[in-house]
Amino acid sequence: WKVDIDALINNIKRRVKGQEHAIEQLDGSLNIAVAGFSDPKHPMGVFFFTGPTGTGKTETAKAMSEGLFGSEDNLIRFDMSEFQSIDSIDSFRYQIADAISKKPYAIVLLDEVEKAHKGVMDLLLQITDDGRLSNRYDRQVTFKNAYIIMTTNVGHEAYQESYEQGQDVTDMLRLIEKSLLKEFRPEMLGR
Repeated sequence: WKVDIDALINNIKRRVKGQEHAIEQLDGSLNIAVAGFSDPKHPMGVFFFTGPTGTGKTETAKAMSEGLFGSEDNLIRFDMSEFQSIDSIDSFRYQIADAISKKPYAIVLLDEVEKAHKGVMDLLLQITDDGRLSNRYDRQVTFKNAYIIMTTNVGHEAYQESYEQGQDVTDMLRLIEKSLLKEFRPEMLGR
């Protein structure tokens, strides 16, 4: 499967309206990943999509799956509100490791990541940093051919406020980043 980044980006622009800045950033990151310039031990790309419901976060993930892997079927979705308790940490580990071992070339969509337990977030740090995770049989599963997308509504108040005040994109991003730093550890946002 040959990836045409220009066609992928045009498809995202057709499907998702009003997100020009985000799509521009995505375009640059995807070009780097597809060209093979990303660290081969890490996932192909790690993205953090933020914004209120209806802004196109999930639709962008679907379009990426179609453009990068030929089908939306290569989208593995997790509702992170299902992994809020300490008891869910192992369950998440096994589910995500099993899913990626069956479909190593995939988009892993982690919806509403802010709702996950801290221990689940630690697993996500391991995945984004080491590009691997142990499965239930203690075998290493690699994420090096996957793209990880985390979505959150955190910061949507800052986004709305900035939009209503007519602030430019730079000011808006600064406010959103400030909101995200209240909710997420800096090392997670740094990935």
